[in-house]
Amino acid sequence: DQIVWVPALTGMWWAFGATVSVASVELAYGTFLLDSGTSLIGAPLPLYEHLLNRLLPKREQRKCTVTQDSLVVCPCEVIEKTSPMEVGAGGRIFSVQPAELYGQMLDDNGDTVCLLQLMKLKTGMPFILGDTFLRTVAAFFDLGSGPQASPRIGLAPLRGSRAAPTPAPSPAPSPAPTP
Repeated sequence: DQIVWVPALTGMWWAFGATVSVASVELAYGTFLLDSGTSLIGAPLPLYEHLLNRLLPKREQRKCTVTQDSLVVCPCEVIEKTSPMEVGAGGRIFSVQPAELYGQMLDDNGDTVCLLQLMKLKTGMPFILGDTFLRTVAAFFDLGSGPQASPRIGLAPLRGSRAAPTPAPSPAPSPAPTP
């Protein structure tokens, strides 16, 4: 069965307990929102800084510029030096590969550059898995039925995506919902 089911943690948003790791180093666990209305992956401070530094080494970051909106724009060659981002949920790891973490765009000179699809969120916000993550998985939203049913979220790798679930190295702790 390719679909991994996790309980939805809140009735307001499609949120679930998960972890985020880079190079098998867990950076955080807690509440993650799936949001097709958000284009990028959103990480709250100070997690954003840790995630950025694990994804892209400092020497590669020096080649990049930061926009007024705090987005990171780089020469596309840095993709080769970027590590995959791993989202752990339901005992599985969904890997977002470096090429999937960037979007190509033209700079003011008409040259092709790559936008790291990661945005900074305010401290205390939940981690947001927007379209950058959702392009790598099929997401299923089940409200449940009957008096004892609880909402749940299903995740499965998309065919042709480089993000395929692999067993988690060890069971991740069940994160408590953030208020």
